[in-house]
Amino acid sequence: MSRIRIFTLTILLAVLALPAWARLQPAMTLEQAVQKVQRETGGKILSAGRLRLGRHELLYRIKVLTPKGVVKVIQVRTRLEEKH
Repeated sequence: MSRIRIFTLTILLAVLALPAWARLQPAMTLEQAVQKVQRETGGKILSAGRLRLGRHELLYRIKVLTPKGVVKVIQVRTRLEEKH
């Protein structure tokens, strides 16, 4: 098979796979994770961000100032699920 055909086939497969991948949504949003951490610690949220772990998992990293004045980084994992 020629390089052009292989390249074209690769692009076509990537385009066809995109809609399924784009339908993935987190089981818990960043906002929900922040609310959970705030509720559980009673502290002040300093920052929050997310990191993708593979194809089907996210890690939320939430920095919180506890009522005792200690800064902690809480990690919350969530699955990416296909929305219907």
